[in-house]
Amino acid sequence: MPENIIFDQSPFPMWIYDLETYQFLAVNNEAVVHYGYSKSEFLDMTIREIRPKEDIALLERAVAAVREGNKLFKDNLFRHKLKNGTIIQVKIKSNPIEYHGRRAEIVTAIDLTESHLQQKHIERQKNHLSAIRDIQEILLKSKQWPSALKTCLEKVGKLLKADRLFFSKWDEKTLPSVPFISWTSQSSDEPPVDSVSSLLFHFPPCRAHLETGKSFKFNTTHLCDPDLRSTLVGLKIKSMVLVPIMMRQKPVGVIAMEDHAHEKNWEEMEIQLLERLSGNLSYAIKEAISYQKLKESEVRFRSLVQNGTDLIALLDDHGNYKYVAPTSTRVLGIPPESFLGKNAFEFIHPDDTPKVMKKLKEISQKSHVTVPPYRFTDVKGNYVWLHTELSNHLNDPSIHGVIANTQVVTDEMEKRKTSDLAAAMANALGQSSTLSKGMSRAIAKINQLTGTDCGEFWLVSKDGLQLNLMAKHHSAAPFAKLYKKGDMDTLAKGQGLPGKCWSSNSIEIWEELAHEPLFIRKKRFSQTSLKSAFAIPVRHNDHFLGVFLGFSTEDILVLNSDIRIVKAVFDPTGAIVRQKLIEEEFRNFFDLSPGPLCIIGYDGYIKKHNRALEKLLGYHKKELLHYPLLDLIYTKDGGLSLKRMNAFLEGKTQLPQETKFLTKTGKVKSLIWKGRQLPESKIIIAVAKDITDQKQAQNNLKEAYTKLKTAQKIGKMGYWSRDINSDISEWSEETYKIYGYSQKEFVPTMDNLLKTFHPDDQYLLEHDPIKSLKPGKVNRFQHRIINGKGKTKWVQQEIKLVTNKEGTPTRLEGTIRDITDQKEHEQKLSISNNRFKLAMKVSNEMIWELDFSTGTITRGTRMGKEVGYKGSESFTKGNSWFQKIHPEDAESVWKSLQQSLSNKTAKSWKKEYRLLLSDNRISYVVDRCLILRNDTGKPVRAVGSVLDVTSSRKHLKKITQQNNHLKEIAWLQSHQIRAPLSRIMGLVSMYREVDDDDIPLAQILDWIENSCKELDKVVHEITARTIDEGIPIVPDDPNRTI
Repeated sequence: MPENIIFDQSPFPMWIYDLETYQFLAVNNEAVVHYGYSKSEFLDMTIREIRPKEDIALLERAVAAVREGNKLFKDNLFRHKLKNGTIIQVKIKSNPIEYHGRRAEIVTAIDLTESHLQQKHIERQKNHLSAIRDIQEILLKSKQWPSALKTCLEKVGKLLKADRLFFSKWDEKTLPSVPFISWTSQSSDEPPVDSVSSLLFHFPPCRAHLETGKSFKFNTTHLCDPDLRSTLVGLKIKSMVLVPIMMRQKPVGVIAMEDHAHEKNWEEMEIQLLERLSGNLSYAIKEAISYQKLKESEVRFRSLVQNGTDLIALLDDHGNYKYVAPTSTRVLGIPPESFLGKNAFEFIHPDDTPKVMKKLKEISQKSHVTVPPYRFTDVKGNYVWLHTELSNHLNDPSIHGVIANTQVVTDEMEKRKTSDLAAAMANALGQSSTLSKGMSRAIAKINQLTGTDCGEFWLVSKDGLQLNLMAKHHSAAPFAKLYKKGDMDTLAKGQGLPGKCWSSNSIEIWEELAHEPLFIRKKRFSQTSLKSAFAIPVRHNDHFLGVFLGFSTEDILVLNSDIRIVKAVFDPTGAIVRQKLIEEEFRNFFDLSPGPLCIIGYDGYIKKHNRALEKLLGYHKKELLHYPLLDLIYTKDGGLSLKRMNAFLEGKTQLPQETKFLTKTGKVKSLIWKGRQLPESKIIIAVAKDITDQKQAQNNLKEAYTKLKTAQKIGKMGYWSRDINSDISEWSEETYKIYGYSQKEFVPTMDNLLKTFHPDDQYLLEHDPIKSLKPGKVNRFQHRIINGKGKTKWVQQEIKLVTNKEGTPTRLEGTIRDITDQKEHEQKLSISNNRFKLAMKVSNEMIWELDFSTGTITRGTRMGKEVGYKGSESFTKGNSWFQKIHPEDAESVWKSLQQSLSNKTAKSWKKEYRLLLSDNRISYVVDRCLILRNDTGKPVRAVGSVLDVTSSRKHLKKITQQNNHLKEIAWLQSHQIRAPLSRIMGLVSMYREVDDDDIPLAQILDWIENSCKELDKVVHEITARTIDEGIPIVPDDPNRTI
């Protein structure tokens, strides 16, 4: 029945089961193949046996719902178990039916395991990236990193489904006041134990990994230390991974993750997440330590100020120093006497002078003024940040001046500027569509918030061989001339300041650009006011990403603080750059992929596509977005392409769909579509592969292969090959036929192959043929084989030794052709030729043979001595035989023969002509032959003979002459003899009738006598002529009567 055929031939597993007993009632072939059970095994099973035990309850609820007429689990994913124990994800399509009188359900199972796993992998990647962002944000924003870490441990633990995560400090010296921090899942009843980390820290393999900044992962049963293994087993720890937290290339703590249920192979994605947490935590701890030190320093500083040790000075209303406290030596390195007689603005940075001067003017009207942070020169010429509180004591006669209570706030300012710049850069990078645009905006922020005037970002190329100028920004229009189209935008390691920074992997500073020998762009930059430059490496973990290059019109002493700020900002920015690069790779994969990619809405319209799809179908972007995708399908294939594409778009199949599309010019393109639906976005991400050329090539190859097989079959030729290091050859189908075996009953090993050789020819395989073969040269030999039916066959083999690029032999390959018929034909031909040669020797005629393939004529020796010709020579008009033909006959003989040969229907030729013999005599011959032709009528062979007819021609001539004489004699007899005889007869009649009176008798007798004499004369004449011609005369018979 048709429905049975559909059931059995369905490409998806199908079965029918009893709704009451769960027993399998019928299964199709695909179910047998896919699940691994035989049909009989299936029919002895229930559907419970293909489900994991933990899913049996779900199965029974689903079956119960079907019995009640409900479909609560329609189109859901279920877990099935194969015979080998593998769990797969399947989508179930089912309908209740009646089967042989029993309530049953017919089920179709579609295996979506691969798609499910891929989707889960992508979701995990998204979750991991989201977790990384959250961790970074939590740790950077929080002022108390231990509490932030606890939140991060919980987030990571839940994401990775760990049993426990904990943080443990390396020792008491590094983080003395930091507690043991842990997170434990609800499923784990084991309390956290800090002693575990202590044990592992003293385990040499673990300590060696952690001290070098590498993670350490293990399964407990694999540990070589029995005490440690026993302790971990007691704590129910089966698997563990530890990631160090590094500061200044030394571990300060460890983040560890435990698994209490499984011994597992930790995935790279899990390790990377822990390493990201470790990197961000390291930065947070470093910042917290710095902040703590700053606070402590402020406390001490405040204490010093209160105890008279603060930086205190007395100024007049113009800023001239009247008094400076001794603490200036400790704070600035400048003794107090160096300030006296000088003005404060001589030490203040020129850019900060206006705001300080403004505050100094305000103090004359106010009692107290706060001067915002400004830069002040220390003893080394470096600028430090100061914060000053001004108190007005101008009206106090005892003081008569302005008291300046000053604190050094360099670290605080740098931290604040670092935070502001980091936020600005993160915002610039995050809101930009590309890393190039984002980095340009980030550099603009650096130029705005620091002393740099021009900034550049150089990115390491994908191959790691060079730096490429990716982004740049300048703060003033005059600097725009530094960058012109076609400028050098790539540098090798060690080349220029960026290349030098890459090579040293550290900050590089050029104090005087004009005097730097490695400055490649010196000539152009010399036309500007730029003085100094610095380069900062940008890294992510241990991976070098690129270099930030800053130029400034300031001296390098002024820039030291800004360099530290930019360095601090780029330390965490490396992770953002790395993430941005990954995002761009994904985006570029879509935009630059050579294969057609598109996003299709549930309404059937293309929402987005790449250029490859435009190029393939020949439509412009607006055209592709205007038409439904189904409108572009080729419809003259019986609706097959439309049907398949509808199934693809409706999500009815997860299998690749081969369809045909029409281009704008009307060409038909064969495409294979794959895709994934995103229900939450109501879109389909689809990728197409153009297989038009491939299909054509497959058809051409199939046709060529068919022709090759036909040619091999007609020519009885097979192909074989064998790798040098293999004992088994690969045979073509025709090779098996030649040997008389099927592929199932004969394995072409060297031993089996030797057995097929005729005993007299087996010596050909006794020695290694490779030693006698030259690479690339074809060697040909013939031998006999005994085929599978016991018959002897002749074959011809052609063998070639194939080598690789280095000239090393790698493979033997060859052809084998059945030449049994050819050998039998050659044997018959040899016998025929021998007979022919024997006939040439014994025949009275001269036998000759003309071979048109070689243009050679071969003659027997019968007339060799008389004529003098060559036994074998070219068939030409000037050969030795034709030179012997009488000149008067030669042309006609050649022309006659050529006419017969060119006449496709002529089967023979004959010609009589004269030959000039060696002794100058003339011989008459009759030359004749039979002409053999091929299917096209072209002559291939002629066999003929030459008969000497000279004697017969002479006899014939003599007979002709005698005949002519006889004719004359006969004429004489019939005319000259007749006349006298007629007169005699008339005279006798007259004698009888007349009287003597009329004519006297004597007269009549005279007349008779005269006639008799005349008759006798004629008779003598005839007799004489006959004797002259040699005609025998019958002797007179005495008894004859006249």
